[in-house]
Amino acid sequence: MVQHKGLLLAALTATALTAGCSPAAKPGPAPTTGAPATRSAAGTAPAGSAGPSTGAGDGLPHGEGPIPDVVADAVATAWSERWHATPIPDRRPGIHMTRLTVDFPAAHGQLYMIVERPSAESTAVSMIYCGVIDNSLGVNGYITMTRKIAEQVVAGCAGPALRGDEPKRVTDFLAGHAQPDTTPSCTPTSDGTCPGTSDHQTDLGRFQLVVRTGPKNVSMWLVGRKP
Repeated sequence: MVQHKGLLLAALTATALTAGCSPAAKPGPAPTTGAPATRSAAGTAPAGSAGPSTGAGDGLPHGEGPIPDVVADAVATAWSERWHATPIPDRRPGIHMTRLTVDFPAAHGQLYMIVERPSAESTAVSMIYCGVIDNSLGVNGYITMTRKIAEQVVAGCAGPALRGDEPKRVTDFLAGHAQPDTTPSCTPTSDGTCPGTSDHQTDLGRFQLVVRTGPKNVSMWLVGRKP
């Protein structure tokens, strides 16, 4: 099981996955790919858009150990070559991540990517985050994640870390769990939203895979285990 920490290094902000109703489960990771799309500002979310950031108490997963046979710089280099954009490091104290945001026309939104290292000195990867966000869907809209889009997400984000049959297995899981389990049934918040989420996780050997679906977004984490 993923060990959740109160202080999280990878979280979603404006698309807030904070559930106002009960979620189907409680953990979380995901993938990305596709033909190179028009890029946004290198490494960061475009101004005014919702994207991943650091936060506390959000219940999202954090890698407890390295994912075997993956090098953080190699992942970032592969992203740069695929998307023709420059990933940037997160320079806040205690943060050991590199991130990239690109436009993702396949889902009419943006694709957010983060690779996390266990420490500043480490070259290993403890977590990879891939999130698709479409703010045009309104406060309660859900992304339609077809298998083709799931393949693009996996290839474009998680792909550099995957080996053997993992791309197919990750794609199968993402495509199979990218829609909410049920229509959220809860009391809407003051702005009319009902932010229900659905979480699913599976063990793929070298890492745990978590998929989380919420209004306007589908997120995936590849999470390293505790040694």
